[in-house]
Amino acid sequence: MNMKTLNKIFMALLIGVMATGCDDLLELEPQASISDVVALSSPANIQTAIVGGYAALTGADTWAGSYVYLTDIYAVPVNEVYFNGTFIQPREVNDKAILTTNSFITGYWSSSYNVINRANNVLDALGVFGNDASGAAKAGAEAKFLRAAAYFNLVTVFGKAYNDGNPSSNPGVPLILTPTRVVDESLQVQRSSVAAVYAQIIADLQDAKAGLPANNGFFANTYVASAMLARVHLVMGNYAAAGAEADR
Repeated sequence: MNMKTLNKIFMALLIGVMATGCDDLLELEPQASISDVVALSSPANIQTAIVGGYAALTGADTWAGSYVYLTDIYAVPVNEVYFNGTFIQPREVNDKAILTTNSFITGYWSSSYNVINRANNVLDALGVFGNDASGAAKAGAEAKFLRAAAYFNLVTVFGKAYNDGNPSSNPGVPLILTPTRVVDESLQVQRSSVAAVYAQIIADLQDAKAGLPANNGFFANTYVASAMLARVHLVMGNYAAAGAEADR
């Protein structure tokens, strides 16, 4: 058998292997993500999703950054504190002249709804706990705490203060209480009123307060829920309720 014949046999085998393996190569399981069916299929996976919610709530666009300093530099008079950093986005906030293209504000908004969607996914999947009612209650309470915290930080920035005019007619932020798993027209949700958003925050925190234990490691417990309730009632002007939660 000469070299030319061997080359023809080799090419024929190579084409055959490529033809039979092509479908397998194009139908790989994703390595960086899993479907929601798998991600929320067991109590252990639900707990992992809750940890992910806490991680999202403590990111640079949320409590580890934007929730704190963007609100501070927006609230303070320019002649008292001025942002002199190299980024123009915080300077726009400091100047009270925020463009719609401000990526820091976009991050504040989108990261908040990321937390909310994680919480909604957990609440939608509590059925995997089966007869473990206490496990489901605790997971649901943690998810509602996360959702309430994100909505409070959204409505205080993107809506008017609760007592500035009529909270029942003042626009707040879109209330989304079910999981978002596809991007389509259903995401074009109108803004709910300030009053409706605050009512949802209080309802979620009351459920969190009732369902969370007194001790919960590094995560929110029943007293953390009361602390958040005290803060919410305070900005609403419900001073007796704020005091009761703070005393607790």
